[in-house]
Amino acid sequence: MRGFSSLLWASGRAALRRQRACWLLLGACCWLGAGSLALADGGRWQWQDSQGRKVFSDLPPPASVPEQRILQRPGPELPAAASSLPSPVDKPPAGAKSQDAAQEPLYRRNAAELRENCRRARATLATLASGLRLYRLDEKGAQVLMDDAMRTQESLRAQQAERDNCEPKAGPR
Repeated sequence: MRGFSSLLWASGRAALRRQRACWLLLGACCWLGAGSLALADGGRWQWQDSQGRKVFSDLPPPASVPEQRILQRPGPELPAAASSLPSPVDKPPAGAKSQDAAQEPLYRRNAAELRENCRRARATLATLASGLRLYRLDEKGAQVLMDDAMRTQESLRAQQAERDNCEPKAGPR
């Protein structure tokens, strides 16, 4: 009987060692993962120094580095620096296309939004015309089955959105 209990004790110790090793390994992985996330998101500053060499750092450049020499900043990539945008007080240079060139990206962005609004309005109209049971949320957040009056009201809204956002179809409506 004595030999059997010593075997149990030995296997219990081995199990504790394995469990402790697993926890240590898990903790080490967590620390490594957190460290790599901190390094990956910690900041990616890049600038040129006075000799023209590229400098990479997680710290911002010194104040002596001019704005034009800063090549990369941490955070989301923006299409242009805010300082490069013209202020409303600035006059456009002579011989430059003043309004047409500035309005073109806005027009393209608005056109994309109009297409998306048109697609949503047509999808809403198709859903309302399907005859399926549809629910809305009331002010309290409870589901309410849409009756015919509510369907008609939503259809009118979707039709108005389609007229406002979609190009007219070729042919009669």
